[in-house]
Amino acid sequence: MKLLEDRDGDGKVDHSTVFAEGFNQILDGLGAGVLARNGNVWFTCIPDLWLLRDTNGDGVADFRKSLQRGYGVRIGFLGHDLHGLRFGPDGKLYFTVGDRGANVYTEGHMVGTPDTGCVLRCNPDGSELEVFASRLAQSAGTGL
Repeated sequence: MKLLEDRDGDGKVDHSTVFAEGFNQILDGLGAGVLARNGNVWFTCIPDLWLLRDTNGDGVADFRKSLQRGYGVRIGFLGHDLHGLRFGPDGKLYFTVGDRGANVYTEGHMVGTPDTGCVLRCNPDGSELEVFASRLAQSAGTGL
């Protein structure tokens, strides 16, 4: 993952740094989502949701923490990964996983939909993960 900067203020990138690397383990998927806010960078790369931070200002993430692990439990096509990072009006982090599914063990329980995609949300520190919406949740009790 690269950090791109416009250091001379002309609206064009004139400097780049490798911000974080090493997301190439056997289980790693595509780095499909990035969201930067107040010095924190949330990065989605199946099977993890990562929190990255440059604590010393050199343009390289020296803090790296997996907030959650267990995404992409099924084989899928490109673009069905973990992505779409956004903050909601409630201050929670929202993101989606395609039909590759999720099965995340967190705070003493399992969260996810291993057989379908879903929209998830959690606090910025990764706590209180929950399924916000899924096809299974929508069809429950509707006969669909």
